[in-house]
Amino acid sequence: MIKKIFQTEDDTALLILRLLLGIVFFPHGMQKAFGWFGGPGFGGAMESFTVKMGIPAFFAFLAVLAESAGSLGLITGFLTRIAAFGITCNMVVAVAMIHWKNGFFMNWFGKQKGEGYEYHILVVAITLALMIKGIKKVVDVRTIPKSRHNPQFNEDTLRESLKAVKIGYLHMKGLGGLRHARKDSPNTAWRNASFRGFADYMQTAEFEEDLERLVKTAEKRATVIMCAEAGIQNSSNTLNSRLHGNDGERSTFEENAL
Repeated sequence: MIKKIFQTEDDTALLILRLLLGIVFFPHGMQKAFGWFGGPGFGGAMESFTVKMGIPAFFAFLAVLAESAGSLGLITGFLTRIAAFGITCNMVVAVAMIHWKNGFFMNWFGKQKGEGYEYHILVVAITLALMIKGIKKVVDVRTIPKSRHNPQFNEDTLRESLKAVKIGYLHMKGLGGLRHARKDSPNTAWRNASFRGFADYMQTAEFEEDLERLVKTAEKRATVIMCAEAGIQNSSNTLNSRLHGNDGERSTFEENAL
């Protein structure tokens, strides 16, 4: 979880959104924190939030921090998701307490009692994009990456479909099923022969090598594991995801498995 908070994506579009949003909020944050750009300064901002708007002092402080430190975080790329979350909260509270009653549109022609919330919707859309981490890689662990009933999931077709939406594809048959149990299998607790066979295979060097490769792939980008079963409870990925369940790094695969 900590790694997900700190990690940033190598994405030009998100970089542009992050920088521009940070630049827009920087003067607003400095107005409230230091009185720059003709702003009220920290004391004036806190008084406005607490006395005039009735916001508790702790949350008023967080609001100032969200726009000041948050804008710097967006510009530098430091704790982007936390910075985006803080600004999101500010926008939601601003709409609920001030702008909702003024309607959708900004006060373009000076005929409204105040500003509407269209600007805030745009800001929230950008912050949500910065907070949400999209899928960047699909790792296909089917031993046979084909489907007679759903040809769109054949390896070549799927690879091209994912490429069109800028998602990578990697076939790793070394993590797939269809394994036969050893005659001297130590995994006799598994009544299902297929599961027993895969449990045996999990103890091989080949499986360990491919698993490490999968871990390294997932560390670099948001990764989804694709298998052939309709339900995760029937899949060899259930065993994959629970391997070394006490190891925090590997147990995260249970969250990402499909």
